[in-house]
Amino acid sequence: MGFILARFHDGPLTMTSDGLFSSGELVTEPVADRFFATGLDVIEFQLSAGSRSRTTWILVESGREFIPCSLGFPPAQNWHARVLDDGRSIVRVLGKRYEVTPE
Repeated sequence: MGFILARFHDGPLTMTSDGLFSSGELVTEPVADRFFATGLDVIEFQLSAGSRSRTTWILVESGREFIPCSLGFPPAQNWHARVLDDGRSIVRVLGKRYEVTPE
């Protein structure tokens, strides 16, 4: 029952994929300082072309953000493959949403 309710929730509840973001200020101006996620262990993100959000780890090195993924587990995980087709995403960090595109 919890997984069904999570699909309609504002963003992820746990380390599972859940509903789309519906809250948080959308930052529309380009982010000059890419260190906004420095010091964080996890963030929330959703692919712009997707229908789910997820909580995931984030690594920041030299001003560049990296979101790691497992290619083997869980077996149904495929968001990393969809990034190759259209990587536009929204990340929610400390209550603010940022539109990002992988480099």
